[in-house]
Amino acid sequence: MPLSQSDKKDFIDGWIVVVFAEHAEKMESQELEAMHSWSREEIERFSEIGNQTIKTSWCVGRYLQRSILSVLMEVEPDNLTFEYGKYGKPFLHGSDVNFNLSHTTGCTMLAVSAQGGIGCDIEIAYQPVPNFNLVSNSF
Repeated sequence: MPLSQSDKKDFIDGWIVVVFAEHAEKMESQELEAMHSWSREEIERFSEIGNQTIKTSWCVGRYLQRSILSVLMEVEPDNLTFEYGKYGKPFLHGSDVNFNLSHTTGCTMLAVSAQGGIGCDIEIAYQPVPNFNLVSNSF
């Protein structure tokens, strides 16, 4: 769903956007169709991934990254130019918008900030996690 002008203004004024996407372990047609907006480097990197589950997570991540950032920045997805930092973290060429992408089996998360650096991590909990009230203690 496209962002309203008010939502875009709120984002630009400093809001943080976090998007979660649950997905199958096999790519859906929507993700495959999004490949037309990928750069040559993204296509090469994608083709080098052998594991289907990782390939799907990577594809969904790129789909989220390009689709959400293009809406927020009001450009076509294939007009976004990504560069990569020293440790491989992508960033948008010539932009103050920061984002981070994390994925695990069946789930992908994208966090975007207009305020500065941002990070996110998503993992599968193989054991029940006790309720430590982390949010109320951390923020």
